Amino acid sequence: MAARTIAFALGALLVHQLAALPDPLYAGLAPLLLPVLAAGGRLAAPAAFLLGAAFTAAHAHHALSARLPAALQGVDLQVDGRVTGVPVPGSRRLRFVLRLDTPTRLPDGAPGWRALGCRLRLSWYEPPPGVRVAAGERWRMTVRLRQPRMLRNRGGFDGEHRALREGVCATGYLRGAPVRLAPAAPDVDVAREALARRIDARLADLPARGVVKALAVGVRDDVAPEHARLMRVTGTAHLMAISGLHVGLVAGMGLLAGRLLARGVPGALRRMPAAHWGALAGLAAAVAYAALAGFSVPTQRALVMLAVLVAAALARRRCARHEALCLALAAVLLLDPLAVHDPGTWLSFAAVAGLLWALPPRAPAPGPWLRRAAAGALRVQAVACLALLPLAVLCFAYQSLSAPLANLLAVPVTGLLAVPAILAGLGLGTLAPQVGDPLLRLGGHVMGVLLEALARLPGHDRVLVPAAAPTWPALLLAAAGVAVLLLPLPWRVRLAGALLLAPLLLPPSAGPGPGELSVRVLDVGQGLAVVLRTARHALVYDTGPAWESGFDAGSRVVAPALRRDGLDRLDLLVVSHHHADHAGGAPGLLATTVVGRVIGPAGAAGDAVPCTRGLSWSWDGYTFRVLHPRAPDAAGNDASCVLHVAGPGGRVLLPADVEARAERQLVADDGAALAADVLLVPHHGSRTSSTREFLRAVRPVVAVNSSGHRNRFRLPAQEVVARYRALGSRLEDTACGGQIGIHLAPGRAPRVERWRDRELRFWHARDRGDHCAP
Repeated sequence: MAARTIAFALGALLVHQLAALPDPLYAGLAPLLLPVLAAGGRLAAPAAFLLGAAFTAAHAHHALSARLPAALQGVDLQVDGRVTGVPVPGSRRLRFVLRLDTPTRLPDGAPGWRALGCRLRLSWYEPPPGVRVAAGERWRMTVRLRQPRMLRNRGGFDGEHRALREGVCATGYLRGAPVRLAPAAPDVDVAREALARRIDARLADLPARGVVKALAVGVRDDVAPEHARLMRVTGTAHLMAISGLHVGLVAGMGLLAGRLLARGVPGALRRMPAAHWGALAGLAAAVAYAALAGFSVPTQRALVMLAVLVAAALARRRCARHEALCLALAAVLLLDPLAVHDPGTWLSFAAVAGLLWALPPRAPAPGPWLRRAAAGALRVQAVACLALLPLAVLCFAYQSLSAPLANLLAVPVTGLLAVPAILAGLGLGTLAPQVGDPLLRLGGHVMGVLLEALARLPGHDRVLVPAAAPTWPALLLAAAGVAVLLLPLPWRVRLAGALLLAPLLLPPSAGPGPGELSVRVLDVGQGLAVVLRTARHALVYDTGPAWESGFDAGSRVVAPALRRDGLDRLDLLVVSHHHADHAGGAPGLLATTVVGRVIGPAGAAGDAVPCTRGLSWSWDGYTFRVLHPRAPDAAGNDASCVLHVAGPGGRVLLPADVEARAERQLVADDGAALAADVLLVPHHGSRTSSTREFLRAVRPVVAVNSSGHRNRFRLPAQEVVARYRALGSRLEDTACGGQIGIHLAPGRAPRVERWRDRELRFWHARDRGDHCAP
């Protein structure tokens, strides 16, 4: 069983490494492998591997067939559907998901689209006052859509795969006034929205209100940015989502309640043992709680694992623990083979496997129950942290030293105090509000105190163990070391296991060599963020935007990119000017990364040095010079801090958003000294910049534009693209290739790497602008 399950999972993983899916014909032949698999023997594992690959490919073909065709992007379409999930209001827009329940009328000559049943993630900008979109309502609306396309950076979150798993076939926004076709029909989402509104009303004055909503009904959009950042850094972000931990806790409470009720109801024990009643009650409680979360991906996975255990208990089958774990993994992948690409899947199974491996059944230790409980909690937390260490470094590029202590405090407080109080408060809120409301507020106060305690932990605001992207040999050695540490072996053997972790936690430097310069233009949408590294120093030029949803590029894009390079400290942050698409992510970056010095406008940081012409410094053979502005009180785009870098490997010019007037001033002041091998396209390719005189002075070999895919400004402008092509420059764009990396070395031409092309997988959107390099 174990070998076949692992082979099936490896087959699914193989498909996820492909840039294009194999022909559906091969997937159709998969049933021929079932007799071989059932017969067992030596061919069973290879058959399971091929079956896993074929089954995953067939599932992916079906999911991709619902995606919006590229030809319908940017076209106004009239759609009918029902609102699913809980709509998220904002100051300027309303966000919600619409599930299409009738065939969509397409323009003449448009390609076919299997739209029925797919989900649209929509935004309604500036809705009329008093108009509300509620869960469960049916609407008719005109929308403008595009394929799901997310930011693509090395080590970044792959939102396009998550959209494929959740059935989100397009994203877009409303055009004109929609029409409500039918009121909300009673369903789970209507109940979730009602509970969310109740929490808003009862806990409006509590700072932890957003975290309570996340724990109760799985709505995380209202979590305060500072709370989300704190929980990410302390390794407790999993507590914000209704995950396997919470489902397990609720199932445990249901198990105890079911056993007690079975003993109290006459005749119940004659039908089934109390343990069986408890198992069914625990499963029912878990299903109800997962419904409150909208049956999110983590809760589905937890329910499958729990259902396998309950089925085994009801069937009175005893099986080895590793067989039960493999059976649960097989059930998860059969229901959703795309889950094999979700880090949460492997983190869940790694944690359970580590606990089963290291905590065999044993007789209770002597001593007071409180001491035994504390020792058991410490042991479980230590085992879980060790078991997850290799995967945490692989998936998140760091393992905070504060995480074990933070989880040791947060897990029992959340599971044993906050969640029961919150759920009891919501359950009793209608029947007995005089009891339910105080319980709900108690849960909110408990979470508030917990967040304050996490903020006081030593090193809570810093990632203390950075790790560059680990190599597979380092990961395998670390996995072996974790296995040795978790076994009851002599301390000398365990010490050897600890030494096997060293290549993972102390990786070799991934920085440039002597005389080399690394330039990475990160994909932050319509904005700018650049990381420059010499052999021993690192600089960030601009930090990208921050959005109304609470997502900021500084903490969610730039900081993870630095951690992927093994950097826990930044020598210098340059904020070119105060516009939000360049400076919006600065607070998030400063809150999660140690920064030695800041150059930028007033407000960029408390001790920021104004950016003015004449500033210069040298790092590892490279000279950094500020060419503009002349005065620190300049305003607008022409106040941008223009940075020129020159050294053994070549020259780089970063002009941010300067326009024609500032470009003419730069040409007059510096002339031929503006020449650069790499130019960041000014003002995202706007018509107001990249004048012919400026480009003739710079004459870049590579020009990199940072813009959002299908941005509303239609940048870069076609005439600007034509100027770069006429000059013979290689034009790159983050909207086309995701993160753009350029490596400069003495005696070599600039080497360019597009991350979207390097990590292209079958689920990634293929549409590209006309200006994109092939």
